[in-house]
Amino acid sequence: MNPDRLFIYRVEALRRIVKTRNAEELLELAGILRQLLLDSSPLIDHVNRKHRKKIRFVVGQSSEESHQEMLKRVPTLPMPTIAFTSVLPNGQKRTLTRDRFLGHSLLYLRNRHFEEGYYYSVRDVITACANKLGGVHYDVPEKDTEQESLIRGFNEFASLYGSPFAFATLAEIAIVVDSAIEPLFEVVAQGQK
Repeated sequence: MNPDRLFIYRVEALRRIVKTRNAEELLELAGILRQLLLDSSPLIDHVNRKHRKKIRFVVGQSSEESHQEMLKRVPTLPMPTIAFTSVLPNGQKRTLTRDRFLGHSLLYLRNRHFEEGYYYSVRDVITACANKLGGVHYDVPEKDTEQESLIRGFNEFASLYGSPFAFATLAEIAIVVDSAIEPLFEVVAQGQK
């Protein structure tokens, strides 16, 4: 199979999964997003070498930006235990390169001792779902770092759209990715006819 045909298959699967938001299929989304964006040689790069499309990701505020905005309004506001910011564009849209998109934070979790917390980026969520939580690989909790343990626990505790939280968040990430790669998908699909 050539990269163009694989790209078409992966994007079509991504779209189907986002449309249905079936919990079992959300597991597959982790692998698709990892292959498109994060692998050592991302599929998007293979396909775009020939077409040279400018791929940009339109997002809303990051978790850090949202927290800073709240602090301006209420300077004494403590950092919450959990804070989620949808990656989907809202009133404050930003256009990012892939690297900036992958670094865009959308979740903050504090440890159980309330000593410190972690911001989780798009990259962190895809990686945890793909490599730790069963999207591609399942790793036992005993091997988790504290940061991985927090997202695993939150994923088991919370749900979004009726699915485990981290995997449901992948659907939102996939919507942004699909919009960003649509021009590339169109040109590749034309070439496959």
